[in-house]
Amino acid sequence: MGIRLGIFLVLISSVISVAREKEIGSSGPDQDYDEVKSILAAKCYSCHGALKQKAKLRLDTRDLMLKGKVIVPGEATKSLLIERVEDMSEDRMPPPDDGAALKPEEIALLRRWIDAGAKAPEEEPVPLGPENHWAFKAPKRSALPGDAGNPIDILLEKNRAKLGLKTQAQPERTILIRRLYLDLIGLPPTQKQLHDTRAWESIVDELLASPQHGERWARHWMDVWRYSDWYGLDKQLRKAKSTFGVGVTGSWNPSITTRATTA
Repeated sequence: MGIRLGIFLVLISSVISVAREKEIGSSGPDQDYDEVKSILAAKCYSCHGALKQKAKLRLDTRDLMLKGKVIVPGEATKSLLIERVEDMSEDRMPPPDDGAALKPEEIALLRRWIDAGAKAPEEEPVPLGPENHWAFKAPKRSALPGDAGNPIDILLEKNRAKLGLKTQAQPERTILIRRLYLDLIGLPPTQKQLHDTRAWESIVDELLASPQHGERWARHWMDVWRYSDWYGLDKQLRKAKSTFGVGVTGSWNPSITTRATTA
């Protein structure tokens, strides 16, 4: 019984060992490449990526590595990339001042990937640099239809069409006036204001010039940066002698600052 149990345990351990070896060796080229890119992103992209290209070298993709002549598919020992990451002198990559050297298992992964042919997905996209971001491009005015209204409405309509959304019908004037008051001064209009028949631009100008407009938006931004005129706790609560709030409000309504400082 004891001998049989011993043989059984030996067989089980052998099966588990073979299964683990198959599992380790079955990692496909895509999985290896994903791990390779993770290593390069952590260790190399800061100097050889989209933001910076020392020695005009980028390691973002396989094609860029081939272009930079740092890998020789199928021959890791002849690849400059392996030579530089294995170099433990001051010339190693990444440099000592830029981070820790690659671990032995990370270098082994790079070697395995290159020896296997340095395979990567076809037509792998190249990450764009910051110069390609829309914020760094000169704005260009798009041609508008002859009967175009507000350009913002045209832009929104194009995006709604892409999403299959339909534009809502124009709301009643009283609804628009109520929205305008709530947006600009944070207060609902009175019944008289709700039925104001003046031109839309006149109503907007009046609200923008009102003290409530400055107070409404000053309060919003002062809440964002957690400003308070009070400090202390319980019985020690005190009101600060500060004109900061007045100044913020005055950035929307200059006349408020003038009245406060001359009072």
